[in-house]
Amino acid sequence: MLAKVERLISRLELVLDQIDALERERDAVAEATAPDGAGKMIQQLCSLRGIGVQSATVLVREAFVRRFANGNGRDRDLEKPGQPSVRRHR
Repeated sequence: MLAKVERLISRLELVLDQIDALERERDAVAEATAPDGAGKMIQQLCSLRGIGVQSATVLVREAFVRRFANGNGRDRDLEKPGQPSVRRHR
């Protein structure tokens, strides 16, 4: 039982270290003097009232610069109301 707890604690410490590294990297992008295109968008969003570094990073990385499987940069079904499976049966 003690060995299992020690393994769980070491795994927790590893995850916390990884989270800390990601947060440092995220904060560095927000404060960089010559960021790339995504970094510039993150900085612009952070300058808006009510949007923090975490929210700006998620928006930019997941919505604005992410490449989707269909190659359009967005899911075509997002433009249509309702779920695709429901639309097919109407």
